[in-house]
Amino acid sequence: MTRVLVVGHVPLPFENLQKSYAPGARTWQLAGPLVDAGHEVSIAGIRIPFVYPDDMPPVVEHTERGCRICSMTMAEAEAGKAIRRMVDEFEPECVVGSCAYPSYVAASVWTELPMWADIYGCQLAEGQLKAHVYRDDNFLVHFRRINYAVVIRADRFSTVGTRQKYELIGELAFAGRLTSSTTGYDFVSEMPSSYADEDIPPEGASALRQRAPGDFLVLWSGGYNTWTDTRTLFEGLSYAMDRNPRIKFVSTGGSIDGHDELTYPTLVSMVRGSPHRDRFLLEGWLDRQTARSYYFACNVGINIDAETYEVMFGSRTRLIDWAVAGLPALSTDLCELTEELSARGLLFTFPARDPVALGTRLLELAAEEEELKETGGRLREYVLDRFSPQATTAALLDWVAHPSHSPDWDQRKDELRPPPPPITPDSSAAAKLRFYLKNEGLSSTVRRARDFTRKKPDD
Repeated sequence: MTRVLVVGHVPLPFENLQKSYAPGARTWQLAGPLVDAGHEVSIAGIRIPFVYPDDMPPVVEHTERGCRICSMTMAEAEAGKAIRRMVDEFEPECVVGSCAYPSYVAASVWTELPMWADIYGCQLAEGQLKAHVYRDDNFLVHFRRINYAVVIRADRFSTVGTRQKYELIGELAFAGRLTSSTTGYDFVSEMPSSYADEDIPPEGASALRQRAPGDFLVLWSGGYNTWTDTRTLFEGLSYAMDRNPRIKFVSTGGSIDGHDELTYPTLVSMVRGSPHRDRFLLEGWLDRQTARSYYFACNVGINIDAETYEVMFGSRTRLIDWAVAGLPALSTDLCELTEELSARGLLFTFPARDPVALGTRLLELAAEEEELKETGGRLREYVLDRFSPQATTAALLDWVAHPSHSPDWDQRKDELRPPPPPITPDSSAAAKLRFYLKNEGLSSTVRRARDFTRKKPDD
């Protein structure tokens, strides 16, 4: 068996905190099957900002689900000492980075260990959307720096699907990784999102149904990110509500603090001015267990995306999570996952940027509840078979059994030591302030400042 250091995000799915994000679920998607296969796993879990209490110590270690978990702030992770300590104590035989930012941190903590980097969605396209929403191209520097450091360092990669695999191969070519020595070497494996292998509690469903007896409930769950088309969502729901008094919208989730704090407030503002505002049940962020229990109370989930490169190369984990509860979904058909489900008659779709089409489809579904239930049942069976944690991580499990470097390792290893970072722990406070404000925005900068001020002088 292999000793594996997984560098990823927390919270992990079983933590049941007030906010739950896909990167934490992705980390356990990779780590869980490794534990189940008998490998010795330690997780360096980088905390997603604004999820944990402000007074939580910068580094907390515990053992759960068969592995050691070291939860740390972004500041601690980037400083490198906590992860370096894990490497020295644990002596891993390979490193697995889950998602782009943790993979970047893993690449920055220099080792000569074989490294697998999971790039969970196209970072450059996500950076484009962040710059668009905030009208500031300075954000692109942050995404490019993270992405490039990973592309030149990792030996193997995984992506959320085939489309993104092809996109990443293009990046590898421009980074100089497609050479004579790597001819025939498969750098990239597809790793679709999986469902969380845990029961969904039903308790919250009955409470929600008591508030909306006999209504047709349309569910949104999770964060409203830069690619969410809130205007079409609001106008489509309003169109349907004008014509059917049973239709209500239930939202569990909200802004992604420190990343996108504009998209969700835009929806809230529109709802406040609506004559149907009492039928928009904007619950905000709920603990994970309660939010998932709502799946049993609602009639259909809704996913709505703008037509962007991020959506083209990405996926939508919430569709898979809903399916485990037998909740059918209505979605724009723009990503690889929706294309797969739609082609099998397992997903109801509507055109992007067309609120009338969305509203009309909702009216049709509200009149066809038996068809909805039947589709939800077939969807559940398909997802349980196709997207299990073990099935989706087969390529990773094969590699971890015998981790190795890519064929170009000997030619590039002497040039791979990370260049001096744009700032270091010794940089002046003014330099740090300028850097983070420019690259990550106000909220993230404030959170980082709190993390640094809580550190002990000898840390």
